[in-house]
Parts: sequence; C-alpha cells; structure tokens
Amino acid sequence: MKNWFKNQKGSMTVYVIVTMLCYIFILTGLFFTATSVRKGQLKTIVKIIEAYKKDNDKVEEIYAQRQYESNHIKSGLILQYDAINNTGTGHSNDTETWKDLTGNGYDLTLSNFDKTSSSGWSDNALNFDGVNDFGQVSNLQSKLNGPITIEMCFYSQKAENYRGLFGNHSGSDNDITGIVAQYGDTSGGNVLSLGYNSNVAKIDGNTTINNKISLAVQMDSSIGTKVYINGELVGKEKKDTNPIRPLEQFWLGRSYEGDDRYFVGKINNFMIYNRLLNDEEIKHNYQIDLENY
Repeated sequence: MKNWFKNQKGSMTVYVIVTMLCYIFILTGLFFTATSVRKGQLKTIVKIIEAYKKDNDKVEEIYAQRQYESNHIKSGLILQYDAINNTGTGHSNDTETWKDLTGNGYDLTLSNFDKTSSSGWSDNALNFDGVNDFGQVSNLQSKLNGPITIEMCFYSQKAENYRGLFGNHSGSDNDITGIVAQYGDTSGGNVLSLGYNSNVAKIDGNTTINNKISLAVQMDSSIGTKVYINGELVGKEKKDTNPIRPLEQFWLGRSYEGDDRYFVGKINNFMIYNRLLNDEEIKHNYQIDLENY
C-alpha cells in the first residue's frame, strides 16, 4: 500500500509538471502569435498613414479627377442648363426660369409653356410642344464672338417641316447671319441644318435627327462648322469668315425671330463653351449625358 501511494504521488507530480509545461508552451505560442499579429497591424497602420499622407498631398488632384469623371467639362463653360437641377437648388415643375448653373447669370426665361406633359417640365427634361414654346436669354452676343462649342442632349420627334433647336438669327435678314440650328425632313431624310455666318452646312447622310441624341456643334472662323452626334464627328464644313452675331437675344427651342419653326420634343440640357472642345472632351460629355439622362 505504501509503495502504491508513492507511485501515485510520482505520477501526479509528473502529470502536474507536464500540464504546466503544456500551459507554458501554449501561452508562449499565443504570446508570439499575438506579437506577430500586432506587428503586422502596426505595419498595416503605418502603411495606411503613409498612403493617407501621400494621397493627402494630392487631395486637390484626386478631387478634381473625381469631379471630372462625374460631371460635364467645366473649362470654358459660360452657360449651362440642366433639367435635373433647373432651379440651381434642385428640380421644380413650376419654375418659369431655367437657371444657369455656371453662376454667370444667363438664366433662360421660358415663354408659352402650359405646365403640362407636352409643354412643361418632367423630371429630367423640358418638353416643347412645337407650337410656340421657347426660351430666351439676353446679353450673350459678346460671348459668341470667338470659337464656341454648343452641346445639348434632347429627344426629337420626326418633323415634316423645319424645327428650330437654337439660334439668334433675325428672320427679316435675306441671308443667314448668326447662328441657326434646325432640323427637318428634306429630300426624304430628317437632317440637321446649321447656319453660321451667312453659310449653311447641312449634315445628312446616315445622320438621323430623331429619338434621343447628344449633339455638339463647334463654330469658328478657323474650322467653320463641325457637328458631333453621340460623341462622334458626323460632318464639317469649312468657312473662312469671321463670326457675325446680329441679335442680342439667344433662343432655345427656336432659331428665328418671329418664325414658327419651334422645336417639338424634350431637351435635357444645354451648354455653351467659349472654346473648341477636343474629341476626348466631347466623348466625355456624351458619356455623362448617357448616365444622367
């Protein structure tokens, strides 16, 4: 019996020692693992701080890039109407003025709109009935004396006769002086006709001016008239004459003063630049139109 107790005590001692060693081993392993994880976390935090500092130095560049990616081109923009934000602080179906978002004060005064689905505002467009709806802005004449790019996104219905998109031409003139943009069914095709400086450039062929399109028109004495449809160049006509801007008023939804060539359809936005945008910029604006409208 005495020997048995001795053997049991010895076994318990061995058991306790082994158990303690196991605990020590486990705790040591946990310590080293935690230390390693902590070191990894510290390294990660350091990297985050470094990355933050690096990006923080370029915060203006990053912000500008994000603004570029999500907005229409701003450089040279002198007038901008957007139906989604037609008041400058959001959208209203009751406003009778289309706010110029550039801050230059070229707000568009609307005339003859009935505030209906065919003659008034929808969520992302201004609807023109083709009877007498139009908008007018003044004091743009001095801004149109050099190279310009005019862009708009719109939905048009097929027109048997000419319909005015925009312009500042006096209907009493024998020749076209200033800007005339209109479309209509001529010779079996719905074509875009652009008057610039007493000259007319008709853009036809495979270009159809009905349904939803993004239009960009460039005018300057150095290039004449260039037209882009949905980001692609579709026509150009060289004219070596200086711009003539006969009228102080500029219209959206008609191209002639005192004429019945009123636009019928929907206009989502309208922009004027005091420079010629390059092909990449025009394609960029078209992509924004696709996303917005």
